[in-house]
Amino acid sequence: MTNKSFLIKINQEDKIMLERIKKATNIPFSKILRYLLNLHFEDENTNNSPIIQKYKFYSNNEKHTISIKLTQEEYESLKILCKENGFKSVTKQIKYLLLNSIHKEKFFNNDA
Repeated sequence: MTNKSFLIKINQEDKIMLERIKKATNIPFSKILRYLLNLHFEDENTNNSPIIQKYKFYSNNEKHTISIKLTQEEYESLKILCKENGFKSVTKQIKYLLLNSIHKEKFFNNDA
């Protein structure tokens, strides 16, 4: 299994907590995260966890493609937002903006 790096945004309180755990245990963040995930999900192969079900956007047979037209100005504005929020494509930025607008619990925020 190869390790891949990626960015995770967390709030300041969680960052402080992770840094305290790391300092106290001298364990890397990746192992701390793996431990916490295993602790929470107990069985890594289950998809019936309440957390997974809560954030499961759709099943494979429920996908829909939506096409929209944007002006160049709208597209450029979204590209700027995309860079600020760490997304690599305007499509992903639009998807998360849309999901945040229709769900009470936000899937994405930029507080970190």
